[in-house]
Amino acid sequence: MINILIIPIDNRPVCYDLPVQTASLCKEANIFIPPREFLGGLTTYANYPKILEWMQKTIDQNQIDYAILALDTIAYGGLVASRRIEITQDEIENKITQTIKLLKASNAKILATSSIMRISNNNVNEEEKPYWNTYGTQLFEYSYKSHKTGSMPEHKIPANILEDYLQTRKRNYEINEFYLELSEKNLFDYFVISQDDTAEFGLNVQEGQKLDKIIKNKNLKACIKTGADEIPLTLLARAFGDFYQTQTKITPIYSYPDSKNIISRYEDVTIENSLLGQLSIAGAISAPDGDFSLYINTPEHIQDDLAMQIFNDGKSADFIEPTTPYAIADIKLANGSDNKLIEELLSKKKSESLLGYAGWNTTANTLGCVLSMSIIAYICKQKNIFDEEKFNRIIATRLLDEWAYQANLRQEIRKSPDFDMEFAYIEYIKKVQAYTGAVFENCRFYFPWDRTFEIGVDFC
Repeated sequence: MINILIIPIDNRPVCYDLPVQTASLCKEANIFIPPREFLGGLTTYANYPKILEWMQKTIDQNQIDYAILALDTIAYGGLVASRRIEITQDEIENKITQTIKLLKASNAKILATSSIMRISNNNVNEEEKPYWNTYGTQLFEYSYKSHKTGSMPEHKIPANILEDYLQTRKRNYEINEFYLELSEKNLFDYFVISQDDTAEFGLNVQEGQKLDKIIKNKNLKACIKTGADEIPLTLLARAFGDFYQTQTKITPIYSYPDSKNIISRYEDVTIENSLLGQLSIAGAISAPDGDFSLYINTPEHIQDDLAMQIFNDGKSADFIEPTTPYAIADIKLANGSDNKLIEELLSKKKSESLLGYAGWNTTANTLGCVLSMSIIAYICKQKNIFDEEKFNRIIATRLLDEWAYQANLRQEIRKSPDFDMEFAYIEYIKKVQAYTGAVFENCRFYFPWDRTFEIGVDFC
């Protein structure tokens, strides 16, 4: 048996439910995760004392092989909280030290992740401090130009707001430096610093470059990678590979061969480098003679965005289903599935060769998710400990989320709050059930953060 303890980034379904669902593909896996109410949300912070108490009890009662830690949850109360909360560096260091001490006493291998504070290019303060509503785009411009030119650009941001913003960045950067000090002491078995929602230039990119220099100079078991929400999933794949002593080889197949050089929305690296980064975190490698192939459904020229309703790229490539084991990373569009690809996929019976599918949010989100799913599925099939029923349910969940909702129904409910989504879902459910063979009688759809950006899907 493999016993894994997970502290998620927050309470969203992709951060809380998806790691558990993915690990459940293995009949030998036990996943320990704190109660959802202990974790942070959009406007609430994680309850650290409750999480620590839960960890102590869990470790006392179980032998934990791996602990996958979202350090932002422990330090700040969650990913969103890391941009908002007023807390000192000393307070954070004390919480982290207490947590690491507890886990080290259990002899668990610690796979940890933290984030570099993002810089969103909009005047929306939903996930930021209140002043982002007025000065968000100006702060983004200040960040972008400061890094690009190497000097302070002209701006009209009030001095007190700019000072607060820069101080928050400084605190978060220094906490990441503290984590690298812990890594140097071998307190983490592997550590990932994620670049959340980034661009080609910015203070966050500059911070990443400084941290990467420390990692390379000290030869640490750590890395800087584009992404955020998917990193615990990718680390989950790493844990399985380590436990079963299997390094998976994967052959990428791009729907447009030259598209691997495209830089996706919300990222600062090419699609190929984003893939290589996720493979590295997962402990897997790219190879022409891989154990299975990863079909990457890409844009031809530029990635469009379903959530923002930006469509400039044109038609999708034709999908030719591989005859050997494969998984699908659907990144033609940000924030949802490619309808043409899914229609082609669902027009046939689900292949026994399919190992995974994902198509949510950013390119890194999708890649990390599908790699975790497919690597674990592949390992478990080889070991004869694969749960086919759980696999059908996880594929059904992803399709009902990324295809039915993100690619289609989200637009309808945004147009009309009175839109009957449960009724509209019926036709999608029928198609997904027919394709996956997943058996469920009732579906429940809910908005975990009381907004239309993401949805939760439960069925029984």
